Amino acid sequence: MQGGVISDSDQQRIDDYVNYLHLPVNNLPVKYQNSQLSKLAQLSILKQLQNGAMPVNAMPVPIMLGKGETILWTYDGVIMYQEKTVKEYGGRRSGWSFRVMKGVTYHTGGTRIKPIEHTYMDEKGTGTLYITNKHLIFQSPTAAQKVPYTKMIGVTPYSDGIEVHRDGANAKRLTFQGFDSWFLMNLLSYVVQ
Repeated sequence: MQGGVISDSDQQRIDDYVNYLHLPVNNLPVKYQNSQLSKLAQLSILKQLQNGAMPVNAMPVPIMLGKGETILWTYDGVIMYQEKTVKEYGGRRSGWSFRVMKGVTYHTGGTRIKPIEHTYMDEKGTGTLYITNKHLIFQSPTAAQKVPYTKMIGVTPYSDGIEVHRDGANAKRLTFQGFDSWFLMNLLSYVVQ
């Protein structure tokens, strides 16, 4: 490897090694997800995409894939947050209140109530993020989310995850936290056309 680029001969040696050991390199256990083995596998996938070949995955997964859809990588232990807007009402009363009898009050004047919105990122659960050639798919015991690349209008990378901005009238921002985003950002540059 020279300058961060894998040569074709190095790529062939990596592929031979992976095939010989029957390693599921795109679905490594959590303890290997940020290891050198993981980085080599990610570079291998990027090299295949760069050469115009779609990596083939024969690994069984617990999600439904569409026709022609293949899993390129999985991240376990990912936390998903979704933007949530809460509306509260606050206001003022003006005028006078008069007690007419016990339990009955007469109020003159008016009440002015205004809605106040607060937005925050609500934690939806911890699960697995599947990166396919068509979608980002998150699955956990408490939540599931499928984001088509065609509905994404922006992705903000962070050191420990990404934030996805989606197209649509009521689309809420999603944040996936718990992985290094450099591979996903490079992968998206090849699969999102």
